[in-house]
Amino acid sequence: MLADSANLDRAILAIEPGDILLHATDKRLDGMAYAFAAVIDAKTPFTARHSTNVARDAVGIATSMGAYSDMCRDILRAGLLYDIGKLGVSNRILDKPVKLTDEEFGEIRTHPRWTWEISARVTAIKSHVLDAAAALGERGTFVVLAEGRDDPFPQLRQEPAKFIRTTSVA
Repeated sequence: MLADSANLDRAILAIEPGDILLHATDKRLDGMAYAFAAVIDAKTPFTARHSTNVARDAVGIATSMGAYSDMCRDILRAGLLYDIGKLGVSNRILDKPVKLTDEEFGEIRTHPRWTWEISARVTAIKSHVLDAAAALGERGTFVVLAEGRDDPFPQLRQEPAKFIRTTSVA
C-alpha cells in the first residue's frame, strides 16, 4: 500500500533510474513550477488558469518596477506555486456553490501552510521563493493562520520582501 510515506518513498526510489542524474536547472525548475500550476488549476473549474495568471501578472508588475531577471524568475515561481496547498483542500469545499461555513473557510485558510510543506520537498527551490509562495493567502493577503498556531513566517510580517508584495498585488 502506498498510503504511508515510507512505502511511497520506497516505491518512488524503486522506479527511479539510478544511473541518470538530472540537475535542477532553471529551465527544469520552471517546467516543474508550470506543471504544478497546471495540476493546481485543473483541480477545480473555479481556479482554471488562476496560478499562471497570477504569476504572469506578478512578473509584469515586477518588470514595470525595474526588477532584475533573477527576481522576476523567483516571482514567477512563487506565483505558479502559491496555491499548491489547495491540493490538500477537499473539492467539496473548493467547488461549493454557496457561502462557506466558518469551518470550511478555516480549511481553505490552511492551504498556505500546505503550500510551504509541499514545495519544501523540492530542495532546489530557493527558501525565499517558498516563503513567498506560502505567504500569499486568500485575496492577496499574507498568511492567515488558525487561532493558536505559531506564525511560521514572522520575518515576513516585519518587512515583507519586494517580490512578496509584488505577487500579493497580482
